[in-house]
Amino acid sequence: MGEVRQAVEVLNKFGVKYTPSGKNLKFLCPFHFETDPSCNITIDGGYYHNKFYCYGCGESGDLEELEEVFQSNASKQAYKKSPKQKKNIRLKKEIMDVFVPVKDNKAAKSYLEVGRGIFNYEEFGLKWAPLSFKNRTWKGRIIIPIYDLKGRFLTIKGRVLTDAPAPYRFYEGVHLDTFFGANKIKDKRRLVLVEGEFDAMYLQQFNIPAVATFGTGRIRFTPNQWEFLERIGRVFVSFDGDKSGKKSALSIMKVLNEGCDIRPELLTLPKGKDPNNLTKMEIEEIYKDVIL
Repeated sequence: MGEVRQAVEVLNKFGVKYTPSGKNLKFLCPFHFETDPSCNITIDGGYYHNKFYCYGCGESGDLEELEEVFQSNASKQAYKKSPKQKKNIRLKKEIMDVFVPVKDNKAAKSYLEVGRGIFNYEEFGLKWAPLSFKNRTWKGRIIIPIYDLKGRFLTIKGRVLTDAPAPYRFYEGVHLDTFFGANKIKDKRRLVLVEGEFDAMYLQQFNIPAVATFGTGRIRFTPNQWEFLERIGRVFVSFDGDKSGKKSALSIMKVLNEGCDIRPELLTLPKGKDPNNLTKMEIEEIYKDVIL
């Protein structure tokens, strides 16, 4: 309790308004200007206890460092964006301009439509990085733009057209304080958490309010994600039907049960199936409690 009080005392000392959010104290970041709090101190007693982290600009540290920043900013009336944040936003916007629409590349179009059964890729702004693209990191990949929970452009993710050992690549230095596809969800009465972006896109074609958690390794949610989930009427978890997917689904269920007031519901898929290869009939049966 003493260490928790220490975090509160630091915030109170400088008149910083904070809001308890799960196992965090959430407040406006002192490193850059913002109107919605994206900085938080973790007070769960674990490894990150009494550490602060900003999901807006990426700054992090301990309470002593945070106190020093508040002290140096005490006489200022507004905070500036960090150079790191400005650079990342500029580079991401610039790189998006050089990609081409998926429909202009036969291989990428076929991969999505024939291989994945996804036809709503234009709605999600997917693009293609030509093989002639000078940047080796992205060339020959389908580019998936990712938006924050308020629909603002956040970053990009690239996917090769083959089942390579590591087919995906994220833009470095980006913190995924969001769920893929969340900006498309209008009705907050139901929500289905799935693993990947293509799973979410595929199910949304059938009016299933699905959002992606960016893979099975992500089992710790940010304060903004918690707030988003707590506004949902019923939350369902629907991961792949293989051993790994089932294990990860149970881990997500545990995290949700411990951190939310709501109780998640598990939707089990047949062995060898994932949301992206279900038939229309299977979707209607498995997600019958989700469909309104």
